[in-house]
Amino acid sequence: MANSDQTQVVLQQGCNTTYAPKNSKQVTTVGSEEKRAITVLTTLTNDGVLLPFQTIHKGSTSQSLPSKNSRSMSEARDMGFLFESSLTNTYWSTQASMQNFVTTILAPHFEMVKVKLNLPPTQCSLWLIDCWSVHRSKEFLTWMAATHHTIIILFVPAGCTGLFQPADVGFQRIFKHSLKISAHSDVVQEVLLQLKQGIAVSDVKIDTTLKTLRDRTVHWLWTAFKSLNTPETIKKVCTYSRCSLPMPN
Repeated sequence: MANSDQTQVVLQQGCNTTYAPKNSKQVTTVGSEEKRAITVLTTLTNDGVLLPFQTIHKGSTSQSLPSKNSRSMSEARDMGFLFESSLTNTYWSTQASMQNFVTTILAPHFEMVKVKLNLPPTQCSLWLIDCWSVHRSKEFLTWMAATHHTIIILFVPAGCTGLFQPADVGFQRIFKHSLKISAHSDVVQEVLLQLKQGIAVSDVKIDTTLKTLRDRTVHWLWTAFKSLNTPETIKKVCTYSRCSLPMPN
């Protein structure tokens, strides 16, 4: 059984605290107005495996994706991460990106498990996802039935995210905390480098351009994947959300 969930990741990671004069009527925190973001599709399995991430970027060409020279890109690619353009004016998953995820990541994992456990090719697998419009669309469900008929889709009932959606309630918090730590480390290193070069504190500049932040997300994701992809962590998340309860006949 696997559970997938999309989550928004902002490119300029901010915080909830800052310094300001006492009794200030309006205080702006770093990153609080950030609108640039990507979608990350995370998938957990009941046997304690975190599948490779899929990221969706706003844009219609490869120029909207992290560069090939991004830090940790080779490791992420080797692990099977997918970096895709939405081909729309948003960064949300689409029919095409969902189909590519199933074909490239989800279905091969299920097939590998069947071989490992010596199960027949006709053995069905369970995939738990939420009731998002793309997931429930006739186009997607028809495509799944025609091309991956051994994958049975279960939808998380409305209002039951806290009980049956481990990739959301149990995983996203620790996942995003890891991303925030990595983003903070990048800013610290950037500031320290400028100070070592003799740049005055008042002249220190933080690079918040889209290309730089987009390229940095690759290392953030790779770091999170390495630290969180342990059977103990994933099984704990699944147990916490009650996703590991036996399914009714």
